[in-house]
Amino acid sequence: TAGRAWLAPFIDGPFDTPGRRLAVLALVPIAGIAVLWRLARRTWWTYEAYPAPEFASAGDGLAAPTFWHGRAVVRRLRVLHVATAFATLDALVLVPLLGHDRSVAGPVLLGTALATLLACAVGVCLPAVVRREPRGGGDWLAAAVLTTALVTTALTLWHAFWLPASWPTGPGLPGYGKAAVGLFTAQLLLLAVLTVTIFVQRRAQPPDRPLGYGVSFGYGASFGYGAPVVGLLALGAAAAFAAGLLYRVADFLSRAPGAPETGLAVVPVEGPQPATPYQWAGLGFVILLVTGSLATLGLYRARRALVRPARTKTGRLFPGQRPLNPQRAADVDEAIASARLTDRIVPLLGWAGLPIGLLAVAGTGLALAGTRPADMVGGTTVARLLDAVTNIGTYLIGIAALGLVVLGLLAYRYDRVRRFIGVVWDVGTFWPRTCHPLGPPCYAERIVPELMVRLAQLTAARPGAGVVLVGHGQGAVLATATLLQLHPTVRERVGLVTTGPPLRRLYARLFPAYVNDTVLAELATCLSRPGAPPRWVNLWRATDPTGGPVTPKPGRAPVPAVLAPVDREVRDPVSLDFAPELGGYPPIHGHLAYEEAPGFAAAVLQVARMVAGTATDIDQSASDRRPAG
Repeated sequence: TAGRAWLAPFIDGPFDTPGRRLAVLALVPIAGIAVLWRLARRTWWTYEAYPAPEFASAGDGLAAPTFWHGRAVVRRLRVLHVATAFATLDALVLVPLLGHDRSVAGPVLLGTALATLLACAVGVCLPAVVRREPRGGGDWLAAAVLTTALVTTALTLWHAFWLPASWPTGPGLPGYGKAAVGLFTAQLLLLAVLTVTIFVQRRAQPPDRPLGYGVSFGYGASFGYGAPVVGLLALGAAAAFAAGLLYRVADFLSRAPGAPETGLAVVPVEGPQPATPYQWAGLGFVILLVTGSLATLGLYRARRALVRPARTKTGRLFPGQRPLNPQRAADVDEAIASARLTDRIVPLLGWAGLPIGLLAVAGTGLALAGTRPADMVGGTTVARLLDAVTNIGTYLIGIAALGLVVLGLLAYRYDRVRRFIGVVWDVGTFWPRTCHPLGPPCYAERIVPELMVRLAQLTAARPGAGVVLVGHGQGAVLATATLLQLHPTVRERVGLVTTGPPLRRLYARLFPAYVNDTVLAELATCLSRPGAPPRWVNLWRATDPTGGPVTPKPGRAPVPAVLAPVDREVRDPVSLDFAPELGGYPPIHGHLAYEEAPGFAAAVLQVARMVAGTATDIDQSASDRRPAG
């Protein structure tokens, strides 16, 4: 504290007792909780609160009538999550004060906070809370728990601020190390419970196998354990960023004012020390970077190996043209090989949870025993090396955080970066926010009902009128979800054209319970009449890295008969020959510009003629715009 006047109020000023320090500094996480609460509530009014149409189909999964009606359940879950945050903060403030609190108020407030946490844990398991109904039985529970948590927080801060006891606390917040270890342990135990639950569900009701198109075991890229994998990634990211922040603060507070920057110096033992789990997080980040570098090298080698089958594909698309334009044919080979690399990248997500899980379990177990990374070795030199590597890891975390900011800025300037981020963002925010009510809003909660209302309006405009719904990329997923929700009387006058859909390539792998052969065949059946092909045409390119056919690869799985006529491959580029009108060779579009493909207009007209038998009316207000998505 020497030479730092801004810390004086916490040393010899009005906040000089440990209780007052905790009470004042608790305002920072309270502000964070309030911001999350405000953002979640504001976006809830824009998305989940959109009025749902009264007409819908009957089914389960994406076809469930209440799948996109999350207004009530998201509100209840948001309240329970906010109450959990406040109750957790109350416990972290009260526990360090217990040994120095002679009053009854401290234990009573701590008991209330723990009871609130228990009520929240029970609440998120009650059907009345998680059921998608406007008036669920859990409304009163959520309101009572939140009121209790807010009152307890106010009383906790008041009690801690006026606690007269004072004692030497040493470097760091009192009880913070044990609290961090406890939180990590609790989260890993919850992930373990989730994993066991999925294992039991899989044994009780195994999914259809296989899904085809490279999906292993019929469980998708994560073998059915996608939720624990995402949970581990989230826990690892939170631990990494917290470790980076805490290490930089500890390094700053440990250096004497005016001392030169020491670069990768180790935080001295007598100074403020980050909690043991965060020291393991810094070391684990270095290990993950090394593992990721090896995986990147493996993907590069895999891409080179994909060039040979890509040459075969190019030869089938452009028979006899390679000798005339060998360089252009080589460019197409590279584009097809790069597109097929997605089939190798997606399964890596399933395996990503293995090293992260091992690191998390090992680091938390050693942290419970009070063992730091440097304590694992006996030699002083090796211990210093481990400390230096851990500190390097925290600097790398800071660089990674800065890289995310730079990536966001680049997304505003470069289309390729924006498209890459957009794909990841669209897939993640497509699903209802019932998975976590404080997360980013689900745009489909509003788009799907809007599309349902629009299709109903168009089909009711004139007797016998038909509608062709065109969806590109993620728009194809939205169109699929909309058609599965529509009432049969509306759906029978709607046709579908999809271009570059990630339905099988991404969604069937990452979310096999919701997108699989059965769901896609059901959609094609709903768009069919007896003895006629489905009113659905799917355009895809071999150079498209995200979109692809909706039928399984030949030999991977039997192709449902109703899906067989849906797929239609489009050549990309349209030709290998030099185009004088373009002043060069025709471009390789990949995932873009499907509306410029030669077969696009023909596909729309074909589906239009099939809709309602003789109905060929197309919404002119939308026909001149680009496809959805």
